[in-house]
Amino acid sequence: MNIELVIGVSFVIMILAQGTILLKNLKSNHEKDSQEVLNLFFRFISNSSLYIVALLIYITSQNPQELASIDFTDLQSFTLGQVTILLMLFIDLVIILAALSKLFTKTTKKKDAIYNEIIDQNKAREI
Repeated sequence: MNIELVIGVSFVIMILAQGTILLKNLKSNHEKDSQEVLNLFFRFISNSSLYIVALLIYITSQNPQELASIDFTDLQSFTLGQVTILLMLFIDLVIILAALSKLFTKTTKKKDAIYNEIIDQNKAREI
């Protein structure tokens, strides 16, 4: 069995699992939970970076010439390790963008709620 395939697939599965956990925890509304979400976000970034670096180290230890250059014009020349690394980077990008958009949406909703509360208090004072 190809050990590079096993390592690559397991790393991709770990990144997907951690990304799923991160995206599920973004739905929490409590202040304590928001700190946990930030911890999960930075843990996801650091762990996925470690997986990519570990795969790079393994690939270069097996064949130092394999990662010397990546030619995007010839897709036939991609090796399994290169494809796995590009796939992991793409998954990371998608999950990070989704997490940031949810965090941004949550922040703007909080600001809108605070603004509406201020308006309601002003109306109550007038009455």
